[in-house]
Amino acid sequence: MPRYKAVIFDLDGTLCYTLDDLAISMNTMLGILGHKKNTTEELLQNINHGARTFVLKSLPEGIEDASPEFETAFALYDALYYLHCADNVRFYDGMEETIFRLKDAGIKLFVHTNKQNAPSHKILTHLLPEGTFDMIIGAGIFNVKPDPEASLHIADQFGLSPEEVVFCGDSDVDMKTARNAGMFPLGVAWGFRPREVLLENGAEMIAETPGEIADFVLNS
Repeated sequence: MPRYKAVIFDLDGTLCYTLDDLAISMNTMLGILGHKKNTTEELLQNINHGARTFVLKSLPEGIEDASPEFETAFALYDALYYLHCADNVRFYDGMEETIFRLKDAGIKLFVHTNKQNAPSHKILTHLLPEGTFDMIIGAGIFNVKPDPEASLHIADQFGLSPEEVVFCGDSDVDMKTARNAGMFPLGVAWGFRPREVLLENGAEMIAETPGEIADFVLNS
């Protein structure tokens, strides 16, 4: 019987390639408000800490969190991204097969992301039959990662100990979340952060392909 009973996945950069829709929504908002658009490299630097931080870091310096100018920008970005979050999104090659391989083996599957809750659900129900994941938690309900609150809530709700859960992600934030929760930190090599960042922040394994996630979980 496998040692691990569940996998918690990050979404952006782990399950799905989402950068095109994030970039279009962010730069559309910036253009409407008369601000300089961000390069892909700038956008990548600002991802991983939740939508509010993503917007704040993408705006010109001097605009403060919770200021009227920020709130206008955030509301516009939030609306644009919800409309367009599933336009170009796609699974990384082999990820859909990995999800169903794990599910068919009886592994519980979850998503814990710093993306807002509404677009997270929209993306995943666009790509997969509803109910494929046992629980999806986005930002706005619990503290954002690397706070492990949401991951520990998932484990508690399904009667799992943290030691029975693999946390799979592509960023330093994900590896810190796994460590903070007492779960196995499994990094992925195809996401938004280089492997060195994952290893420096506690990854115990780096999957080179989605299939290696299932191999590890089912054969440990």
